[in-house]
Amino acid sequence: MARDVTQVYVVGGDGTHKGINALSKRARERKLVISFIGVPKTIDNDIPLIDFSFGFQTAVEVAARMIKTAAV
Repeated sequence: MARDVTQVYVVGGDGTHKGINALSKRARERKLVISFIGVPKTIDNDIPLIDFSFGFQTAVEVAARMIKTAAV
């Protein structure tokens, strides 16, 4: 491989992981030895098997602040 990339890490939601899945398939087709690692991060908190994803707590805190501000 031109740049000796053997691992790719991505942090993101559905679209990001769909993209990394497509890249992974393409790498296999080209017989490239690259590991793709996806770390879920979504404010939707809709990922099975985990209680909370990165981004969810921040979204809740910001929404709570906005609601409190609007209520004053």
